[in-house]
Amino acid sequence: MMHPAIERTMMTGYPYPEPAVFDRCANDKCKEEIHYKDEFVEHAGHPYCCKECLVEQMLEEGNASLVVAGE
Repeated sequence: MMHPAIERTMMTGYPYPEPAVFDRCANDKCKEEIHYKDEFVEHAGHPYCCKECLVEQMLEEGNASLVVAGE
């Protein structure tokens, strides 16, 4: 009898069940998968895998500005 992880790897190429995908990051440059039970950032109903992706997207869309203090 073969170990279940070995058998699954031989059948699917992956030793454990792959986590179910909930959505993808809304940042156009990222699109990383967000799995069920993952923590993510949501803004205006769109999921972002991290704060950096949200800020990057907001800067790109012109919804936020990067400024230098004192200038």
